[in-house]
Order: sequence, then C-alpha cells, then structure tokens
Amino acid sequence: MKISIAFNDFDLTESLVKKVEALWEVDIFNVKKLTEEEVVKTMPETEILICGTAGFSYIGKKTFDWLKNLKLISIFGVGYDWIDIEEANKRGIIVSAAIGGNSEAVAEHTWGMILNLWKRISEFERDARKNGENNVNNYQGLEVFGKTIGIIGLWEIGKRVARIAKAFNMRIIGTNKSGKLVDDVELVDLKYLLENSDVITLCLPLSLDTENLIGEEELKLMKNDVILVNSSREKLVDKKAILKTISEGKIFGYGIETEIFEPISIDDEYFDYPNILLTPHNAWNTKEMNENNISIIVKNVKAFLDNNPINVIKK
Repeated sequence: MKISIAFNDFDLTESLVKKVEALWEVDIFNVKKLTEEEVVKTMPETEILICGTAGFSYIGKKTFDWLKNLKLISIFGVGYDWIDIEEANKRGIIVSAAIGGNSEAVAEHTWGMILNLWKRISEFERDARKNGENNVNNYQGLEVFGKTIGIIGLWEIGKRVARIAKAFNMRIIGTNKSGKLVDDVELVDLKYLLENSDVITLCLPLSLDTENLIGEEELKLMKNDVILVNSSREKLVDKKAILKTISEGKIFGYGIETEIFEPISIDDEYFDYPNILLTPHNAWNTKEMNENNISIIVKNVKAFLDNNPINVIKK
C-alpha cells in the first residue's frame, strides 16, 4: 500500500513519521498549499494520504480524477472544509479525521479567551506596556461565576468547554445538531441561546451550512455586554457584521482564531478594537495535541487496512 505523508512543517510530523515508518513504507513530502494540479505531479501513485490543510489548497474532483489509486485521506485535525467530502464519498474514498485530538487544547484556549476578555487582561497589559497606563477605572471587567454560557456545537470541543464551565457554577445551554443529550447541558434552539447567554462559544466545523452562521440578525439577538468567542474557524462569523456590532458598543469582547496559516495584516480592522482578542489559528497548538493526533492518525490508518475504518467523515 503506497502511503504518503504530506505536511508543510517537518518538525510537526517527526514523531508521526517515525511511528508510521515503523509500520509501513512511506513517502514524505514537504509541501505548502499545493494546487490540485500540483498534487498529481507530486504524489501520483498515492493510495493513502496523511495530510493537513497547510499542505493543500484544496482536495476535490480534479485531485480524485488524477490520483486513481487513492483510497484513504487521514487528516491531521478535524477541519475538513478544504476537502470535497461529498465527492470523496461518491467515489468510495474514505476521509478520516483525528477526532478528539485537539479538543482539550482548543477548549482550554477558548476558556483562556473568555477569561482574558471578561477580565480585560490583554487590553490593560497592552496599554500598560505601550503607554504606561495605570488607571484601573478604565479597565473594569466582569465576573464569570454564575453566568450563562451558550455553546454552539456540542461535539468533542464543546463538551470540554462545558466541563470547564461547571467549575464556575455556570448555567450551561447549548445547541447540538444531532439532538443528542450531553451531561450537564440544557439543549435549546439557536435563537434562545443567543438571547439568553452571557458568553457564547462557537465549537463546530466550517461548512456550507455553518459559514456566516453568526451574522447581523444573530448579533442583534444577543445580550448587551456579551462575550463571543470563535476558536473554530473565522468564517463562522460574518466579519463585517461583528465589527459593526463591536463599534456600536454592544459586545463586551470578541475572541477570534483567524484563518489557518494565513498571515494577518497589521492594518487589519480587527486591530482597531481593543476588546478584540486575536490569535492566528493557534488554539490547537500544544505538544500534547501533536501526540494525540499522531496516535489517532496511526489508528485511523490501521483500522482502514483492517477493513474497519474509524473516525470517518461523511457528508
């Protein structure tokens, strides 16, 4: 079985390479945002492709047309908007994600943003560092304890965000596409969640169904002084709408993970607002997450070779 590992950063994959090479013969490619045309030139005989979004602009119909032997894509992480899942399903190509691998890291990052924004830590620190600011009257925060948190998406990350919320004696409400009950979470519809939450977190993948899930109308439903944290994908929230709402003073703070491996201009409008906390898609990036993902990827490939694929993404 021809296995290819394709990533942009070899340091990230050293442990993965060692584990995979101990089991199978593999080809390793150091690539960055390959186009579909470039993929076929790089790895034409691939049957199993282990990869992350840093290496590929898109994997779709053209890729599948050219990679005639492709049977499995095992992705590093859980986001899959860069792969045409529907087309893969039609062709019998399995796409497996590292489900749960980054969940703890992203949940902790989400809570880091919540606490930072509500206590205005980075805002005060930036002004103290830059201007010698010391007037605490300008940086009054809010307390988390006893408030209501609304979690949009109760999968692996959302469930962990809820677990941490329990320590703050919060009322926990959430939306769950599957309708499956989650311990200690009150399932509600999206409108109710938006109207009744003091802090709202987005814990779901980007897809055609979820792009711009939070727009102008949804923002209008939210409470004044709400905290909104998007540690998933930037396009879940309409950028123009969120900036307008923040400029109007409705939102206490917004935490945003920007696009994966895409530099953000120092002139970006996000930086015009002191109550926006921005990280360049780094929520997943922990040593423990790397090892978790690697273990899951190896399990995914083994399971596929045993004709019992796991962690399969279906449209």
